[in-house]
Amino acid sequence: MQSPPPVPAHPPPSSPPPRRGRTPLLIACAALLGVVAGVAGGYTVQADREPAATPPLSQPGLSYPAEPLPKDEEPEPLTAEEDPRVRTEGDLRRLLLRKPSGAEYDRARGFHQSWVPLADYVMNYTDPRGAFSAMLEYSFRRAVVTRWEEENAYVTISLVQFRDDTAVGSIDHLETQQDFLSSPHGVGNQGIPLPGSGNGRVWVYDEPYGEEGSVPVYEARCLARRGDIVMELFYTSPDPIDEDTVLELAEKQVERL
Repeated sequence: MQSPPPVPAHPPPSSPPPRRGRTPLLIACAALLGVVAGVAGGYTVQADREPAATPPLSQPGLSYPAEPLPKDEEPEPLTAEEDPRVRTEGDLRRLLLRKPSGAEYDRARGFHQSWVPLADYVMNYTDPRGAFSAMLEYSFRRAVVTRWEEENAYVTISLVQFRDDTAVGSIDHLETQQDFLSSPHGVGNQGIPLPGSGNGRVWVYDEPYGEEGSVPVYEARCLARRGDIVMELFYTSPDPIDEDTVLELAEKQVERL
């Protein structure tokens, strides 16, 4: 069997394209000159015409500011179901999940459905100064927190609201925290979706943590967003945590938003 012929390093030059006549070129030039002549003629006609009068800025029947509608013609205000801000513009503490039966609020530390200043809120971060700057950049508005103790578990829920006007800080905060939890520095996995939230996720740590000499504890976290509010849920226990328990709590809290 003969070996195939070697492939040339460069393909052979193709034959030159046939030369076109001058007729298409002359037609193209004529068409271009026709367009230029038409534009110039249009400007000439417009220049010879009298300028058309524009309507006055102040017209009858218009008033500024607009006059209010009669009482019988005013639209009905939106309900809480139609406008989420009806709920979130009020007292955020009323939107916090209530403790279950048998649990006790952490009243000693003031975590019974309480307002939390930004300076106190960022103390939960490993870098409070950096967290403070980030929250200001995200246009932090206000935050509320509740904490209770139940059998072998501590639950902390925070509602953090942002001024989502010129920028959507709530999304930035949510995505930053979720990216951290998914990274090797956090839990190291993508977590599990929170049903019905659209953007919420739950992380359950496989291994307990604790400083030397202290009782190791397990931790679970949930982050979700509704409108301009980010919900943060912390669940800690000395026993391994059932993710269904955390999912149920998180779903109930998101429903209240």
